[in-house]
Amino acid sequence: MLALLDSMVAEIQPEMPRQIARWGGSMATWNNNVQNLRNFILTRCTAIDQGIVDCYNVTGPYTITITIVGNGSVQVNTVTVTTSPWTGDYFGGNPIDLTAIPIGTGQFVSWTINGVPVANPNDPNLNINLTGNITITATFTNCTPPATCDDNNCTTTDSYNTTTCTCENTPITPPNCDDNNCTTTDSYNTTTCTCENTPITPPNCDDSNCTTTDSYNTTTCTCENTPITPPNCDDNNCTTTDSYNTTTCTCENTPITPPNCDDNNCTTTDSYNTTTCTCENTPITPPNCDDNNCTTTDSYNTTTCTCENTPITPPNCNDNNCTTTDSYNTTTCTCENTPITPPNCNDNNCTTTDSYNTTTCTCENTPITPPNCDDNNCTTTDSYNTTTCTCENTPITPPNCDDNNCTTTDSYNTTTCTCENTPITPPNCDDNNCTTTDSYNTTTCTCENTPITPPNCDDSNCTTTDSYNTTTCTCENTPITPPNCDDSNCTTTDKL
Repeated sequence: MLALLDSMVAEIQPEMPRQIARWGGSMATWNNNVQNLRNFILTRCTAIDQGIVDCYNVTGPYTITITIVGNGSVQVNTVTVTTSPWTGDYFGGNPIDLTAIPIGTGQFVSWTINGVPVANPNDPNLNINLTGNITITATFTNCTPPATCDDNNCTTTDSYNTTTCTCENTPITPPNCDDNNCTTTDSYNTTTCTCENTPITPPNCDDSNCTTTDSYNTTTCTCENTPITPPNCDDNNCTTTDSYNTTTCTCENTPITPPNCDDNNCTTTDSYNTTTCTCENTPITPPNCDDNNCTTTDSYNTTTCTCENTPITPPNCNDNNCTTTDSYNTTTCTCENTPITPPNCNDNNCTTTDSYNTTTCTCENTPITPPNCDDNNCTTTDSYNTTTCTCENTPITPPNCDDNNCTTTDSYNTTTCTCENTPITPPNCDDNNCTTTDSYNTTTCTCENTPITPPNCDDSNCTTTDSYNTTTCTCENTPITPPNCDDSNCTTTDKL
């Protein structure tokens, strides 16, 4: 509050002379009023404390001083204390909760109040009710837990006690290995840490009766001989009669004679289907009646069951094409249209295309546009020679593209017909010496390696020796052994 008052006074005070000149009053009066406000604020905290004591069933306030030893912090109600020592004012009659919180590898050890251990010193949670000023000390220790607390014994549970910084291997009761199965013996193997349910041979329940199924009931641990329906002996074969022999406990399928299925038709094969129990007269492919003579049509007469070869007229083989000769080949039974060589229609003129029209059977010499001789190359002049009927692309000398700059490569682009001065990567001027700065001079086109002062490697740490390594180009701050600061006094913490 005083800081807020001072900030307001500093803002208003420069304006007060004009205020007084306009509205009256004096600086002395204004300063006296400011001091009255200051006095009110100074006595306000005491008045508020007394008001709380008067209104509520509390005492105090009292001062708590907290000291933290080791890596940890303390939670006081909603306040986290990380500095040591720390003080705060609290009232008596209102419980205060404290919690010890380790930091990093720190482990909580104990509480003391005014140097005396509390009732449960190792419990990180502490509840107090103030009756006066006190000093609370929370002690932490740095203990690194081992890689594992496993004692390789399955009759214990293994854990690490962060309070005592020790492994704890607590005996446990082995599990119940009874699998409720009368076909096994049950035990717990303390070597493999597993239940073992070893099978035992059940009794022979066969009653030598093929009208029952025989089994051992592992729930009731008794034999069960359950009557069964005799098997279905139907073999799905209509050439047998089927029955079950209860003496031999086997099916009997006695063969019977199938019916005669011949339909007196030479276009079918006749058989008896033992699956469907019916006659099957399956059509068959008639014989091949082809007499290899293309002047006949060949067929099979299903009435007389014989081949018939009827003479036919050969086809007209004219293809209406003046570039072929046409005939019928009685050996291959096909028309033959044999190509003949058309006349030579070349008129020895390169400004025409020459062809033979197979429709009109005449030569055609069609005028054509001479070809485009542009080779898209700006280093030639392009023309068409009507005498030789060829394009002529005469080379010309390209311009000099040298820009007298050693940071570019110079060339003439025959595609775009322009000079190209392409920047090039300057050479690597690194002389692998960290005592120089390395650069490329684009004026002289040479490397420059300028000596520089090595850096100051002093790390302002008296536990190291400091130097600059010109081989690795790094500072080296080599640790040195600090002096032994132990004053052989267990009431002090010693450090450099």
